[in-house]
Amino acid sequence: MFVKGDPPRFGGSLNPEAPSKVVSKLREIGFKSNHIKFYLATPTILNKKDIDRKIAAGADDLVTQIIRTPDEMKEISSYVAGRVPEVIGTALVPTEANAPSASMFDFDVSLHSKDPAKFVSKIMEYCTGVLVTSPRSFDDGLAVVRKL
Repeated sequence: MFVKGDPPRFGGSLNPEAPSKVVSKLREIGFKSNHIKFYLATPTILNKKDIDRKIAAGADDLVTQIIRTPDEMKEISSYVAGRVPEVIGTALVPTEANAPSASMFDFDVSLHSKDPAKFVSKIMEYCTGVLVTSPRSFDDGLAVVRKL
């Protein structure tokens, strides 16, 4: 998966290109593989222009940033609708331990903390797979995965 992170604190960026441009250039030079797939990240809030650009660049599949509601996943998946084989949703396990991380994404974990596995399951209804993340509690993440 190509992801452009935050600028480095020291030194320069290795490649200032946007990930979609990197994928596009690789496709232009004929790079195609049955063993390597190019995933590009898409924002949580539907951005049609951004998604269209990533698909046009040659992304094999898409992965979302942190999904805050199942409706966000539904909206993205409905828009993509068969233009790529896989749309992977990213679910941050909504527990109190993960609340500080969730707040960086304007995600209020209290809305889903009673049943985190149900929250992840609802996201799964609208995508081909889910990337489950629990940055502040491995045990919380493992508990959710075991319930799925």
